[in-house]
Amino acid sequence: MSTIAPQARLRAEVNSLADIAGSIDFALSTEQRDDRIRRRVHLLGILHRYLEPRLAEPRHPVVVAVFGPTGSGKSTLVNTLVGRPISETGVIRPTTRRAVVWVHQRDADDIGALLGQTGPVDVVADDHPVLASLAIVDTPDIDSIAEEHRRQTEAILETADVAIAVTTPQRYADAVPWDVLAGLTERALDVVVVMNRTTRRAGGAVIDLAGLLRDARVGGVDSADDIIVIQEQRIRADGRLHGYALRHLARRLEAIASDHDRVTFRGIVAAAHHAVDVGRELASEVDAQASEGAGLLAVVDEAEDEQRREVNRRLDHGELVRGEVLARWQRMVGVSELAELVGRGVAKLRDVLLGRQALSPERIAGLEDEVRSELSELGLQRARVAAQTVDVSWGLTTAGTGLLSRVDVDWERIRDDLDDSMAAWQSEVVALVAETGAGRWRVARAVTVGINAAATVLLLGVFAATGGITGTEFGVAAGAAAAQQTVLEKLFGSAAARRLADTAQSLLADRLGQAVAAAVTPYRQTLAAVLDDPDTASELRAGCDALAQAIEDYADE
Repeated sequence: MSTIAPQARLRAEVNSLADIAGSIDFALSTEQRDDRIRRRVHLLGILHRYLEPRLAEPRHPVVVAVFGPTGSGKSTLVNTLVGRPISETGVIRPTTRRAVVWVHQRDADDIGALLGQTGPVDVVADDHPVLASLAIVDTPDIDSIAEEHRRQTEAILETADVAIAVTTPQRYADAVPWDVLAGLTERALDVVVVMNRTTRRAGGAVIDLAGLLRDARVGGVDSADDIIVIQEQRIRADGRLHGYALRHLARRLEAIASDHDRVTFRGIVAAAHHAVDVGRELASEVDAQASEGAGLLAVVDEAEDEQRREVNRRLDHGELVRGEVLARWQRMVGVSELAELVGRGVAKLRDVLLGRQALSPERIAGLEDEVRSELSELGLQRARVAAQTVDVSWGLTTAGTGLLSRVDVDWERIRDDLDDSMAAWQSEVVALVAETGAGRWRVARAVTVGINAAATVLLLGVFAATGGITGTEFGVAAGAAAAQQTVLEKLFGSAAARRLADTAQSLLADRLGQAVAAAVTPYRQTLAAVLDDPDTASELRAGCDALAQAIEDYADE
């Protein structure tokens, strides 16, 4: 049995859910983003503006928010209830530009601070008996040309325990008030419906309104008798109606005030249940956003994988280095005679590598520079294709389009890194040759150029032949490539030569693949920066479950 009081536990779970919901950004620019943000803001409003303050101060007065379309006479009703003008009235619309709070003197600071979080508020402190348990708020018009008025009114309604919906026979079917009523119905807020400025012929409108309210399941309205009807009449000079006109509304408010504890208890339970429902909806939206993000990320992954596969394909088919570079290498070592020399033995190979047509360090370095340049260009080309693929695919979606403007690929850095990477790869190849030939390489093993020459044979062999080629597999059609492979086999043995070629190719593919990865990494980083932590969805669900249990314990207390 928990020793924590149910109300304290409920308050703690409300705070916890607010922390989780507050960590969600919904920053991915999908078509659903605005709706998701509105739901998150709504949830935070219920938690921060209603449940947290109400649970902290359960004895605070019942907050009654009066709302309705412009021209419905809200301010006139409030002024009449108060007994003096406190809210501006007139024919210029919108009239009420600031919320006006009529509240007991002892609660003025607390209620004023709470409602002040919603926007500009005028607080009218009084000692009227009804204010012992009530605070009445005249809200700005919800359908005026000033959008901030509706936002403030919706925020005030989130703080309210009871709402008074004021309409007229001419305005009761307007869409905006019904949107607001739908939100209040979701929350199960107590709503008092007033049809103001009616005439003797308005009975049909009242009946019609009652039917609409019943169909919409607005709480407290089962028939036309549940609607407070106020007849059209001449307004007094001070902007008020005659007191008797509001006798039914005054009685309803008195009943609410006398039942403070039940009203606030019901409001807490209903708002908390609503918070659970909205929290679970948000969890689903976090999952949906994660799925949308996964789709965008899959585009990046596929673009990178495709270009890595293309690099390997070109390696396997000997398409990485231009034919003229290979031809230059072949002329340099006399490859037209290479196959014949291989057949005559290792001594003749020594003539190729170290004889009168020896490959000097300068000649080898020149060839290596040219190959390095070719490889850098290839890597840059594959990287650009990968990036362009993502650009096109993301550009077809709302979310992707919103992200593209944030992506910054540093192509200069990628080019510089590629040059360095290719130089490092060539050094790795030389090291591989030296390591493999250590202790058993019979050709010019004491001469540095011999290692470099053999490494260059390996390097060009990687480009000129398909993976796993042997000296006899391709015959005359692949004579040059086969000859180069045979050179390696004569120098190191067949198994070692194949391992060298495979290792060199794998290292090269990896380094070129790194350039492709560098080009698409900014896309991944940009996407990751706008996605919420996918674990937030499970945290939200757990928080909602905990809050639901806390509500049950609180209600059973």
